[in-house]
Amino acid sequence: MKEYNLENEYLSLTVIDFGARIHKLTYKDSKGIQEVVHSLEHPEDHLNDNTCLNAVVGRFAGRICSDSVTIEGKEYPIQTTDGVHLHGGVGFSKRVWKLQTIKNGPSPSITFSYYSKHLEDGYPGNLNVSVTYTLAEKVLEVKFEAQTDAVTLVNLTHHAYFKLDNSNQFNHLEFKIPSEHFLETKENLCPTGNLISVKGHPFDFNKPKRLGSTQLDTSFVIDNSKRIEVYSPKTKMRIKAITNQPTAVIYTPESGVGFCIEAQNFTDSPNHEDFASAILKKGEVYSNLTRYEFRRE
Repeated sequence: MKEYNLENEYLSLTVIDFGARIHKLTYKDSKGIQEVVHSLEHPEDHLNDNTCLNAVVGRFAGRICSDSVTIEGKEYPIQTTDGVHLHGGVGFSKRVWKLQTIKNGPSPSITFSYYSKHLEDGYPGNLNVSVTYTLAEKVLEVKFEAQTDAVTLVNLTHHAYFKLDNSNQFNHLEFKIPSEHFLETKENLCPTGNLISVKGHPFDFNKPKRLGSTQLDTSFVIDNSKRIEVYSPKTKMRIKAITNQPTAVIYTPESGVGFCIEAQNFTDSPNHEDFASAILKKGEVYSNLTRYEFRRE
């Protein structure tokens, strides 16, 4: 397992090639240093992690609620547990990625690539995928690109577990989520296909409000011209996230180790015609760009 470090005036990032994942991310200013992701003590500890902690997730992030996918009339079996295929099966978080480039300077960056072979985890097509982490002042930019030699499904996300203070609870955090609808789900978190208005619902975070007793593992249809924001009144730390993706899963796990902002396409989209397609064809380039800005107020 190889470890790489990037640093600028405000951010310090350590990434490892296993899952192309973040091992540590800290924010620093005149008031001190704040860890902004949940970190394991040693990089090797990630080998036993089953939560996709701070990793790249794919080939299909989120859930596919069937034991196969049909692409251009052909059926491809996929692994499921209790009828749910989660985060791509074994997935990209458990693979070793290849370092492509590392650049220093005021806006340092690092790019990893992974070659996912035809029928890996059940998906057709050989897929070349890359992720680039860039530090630009107070911003961590995460950019995915992918190309295939045959029609396939692609839906990637980054599964960082963010933290803005040292609390193991989220009830005091203030969330702002620019969304008019969220995906209705069954008990197994598979979507019904219905979009539910947030108006009058506890999931309405269009204006900043404390999370309180609300627990989220929820896919919000987002206005991707606006920023998702989370603020800790304890440290006055704020994260702002903006993405080109149509949804974001906001996850506040009971463990309290960190909250997730998983920018991605619609979960279970292969089984819902009304959801945005996750099909990628030969000659096309998949692009997923999310920028996370940190600041202390």
